[in-house]
Amino acid sequence: MGTFVLSDERVNKYGFRVLTAGIDLAEYKRNPILLLMHNRRLLPIGKIENLKVKDGKLLGDPVFDTEDELAQKVKSKVDQDILNAVSIGFRVMATSDDPKHLLPGQTRATVTKAALYEVSIVDIPANSGAMKLSFPEHGVTLSGNVDQHLADFIPNISTNSDMKKIAVLLGLPEDASEQQICDAVGKLNALASQAVPTLLSLGKANGTITEENETHFKALAQANFESTLSLIETTKPQNNQKSDDTDDDISIRQLLQELQKGNGGQGQGTERDKWTLTEWRQKDPEGLGLLQANDPEKFNALVAALPKV
Repeated sequence: MGTFVLSDERVNKYGFRVLTAGIDLAEYKRNPILLLMHNRRLLPIGKIENLKVKDGKLLGDPVFDTEDELAQKVKSKVDQDILNAVSIGFRVMATSDDPKHLLPGQTRATVTKAALYEVSIVDIPANSGAMKLSFPEHGVTLSGNVDQHLADFIPNISTNSDMKKIAVLLGLPEDASEQQICDAVGKLNALASQAVPTLLSLGKANGTITEENETHFKALAQANFESTLSLIETTKPQNNQKSDDTDDDISIRQLLQELQKGNGGQGQGTERDKWTLTEWRQKDPEGLGLLQANDPEKFNALVAALPKV
């Protein structure tokens, strides 16, 4: 009859895999039944002998019941290579989406711990390693939607690494919750909706924007926000008198800087400690966004140091 590969560690058609070293064989060794198509409504058609692990594979030798008619029919088809696939039934004990456990093409978590309880002869396995899952202890049958049940027991791979990057870009700690990230994004969206109107207000406050050119500056801001901000800040006001709205001007600048978001800026050398707010905005506007989120005291000091318009 020969030795069969009962399970290996490749990715199956459901998008996950099982680590061979994590399969607990103790329960199965006490009752090494061989079923047909994972069907527990039928009596076992044999057993598995010489169960062992080698090169990341779970191996075993099927032995068919010589006094069972169905078992002998299955054995005949196995002998003729009509049926040559086996698979395991097991309980999932633990899963992981750690990158070290993932392979290319994997979409669900890796089963790192499982308890083997049966082996079956099958017609079409879930992968070329002849592994197929069933969960009879949870009421799942072969006639049911196996894919849907797998979704219940084997989670999809999470995007933890991506979420950490997003959290950092938003000025949050790496372990920020999904709700905290959503709240931060919502705040940014709200600020972004105010960006152009606020920029126009800044221009009006320093005299750069008038009723005559407001439409022109609005179009410029919508096309290139950063360049328009630079133009407004560097253009000499039409009125050389000090604005009575100095405090409002500074608060507008603060709001504009909240719209700057990115992934750089902080703790990258003493040179940055000497930068003015204008230098931050020109050299690393994304880092300035993080500075504001993570060190508001320093950011406010930069704002306070702005020359009065």
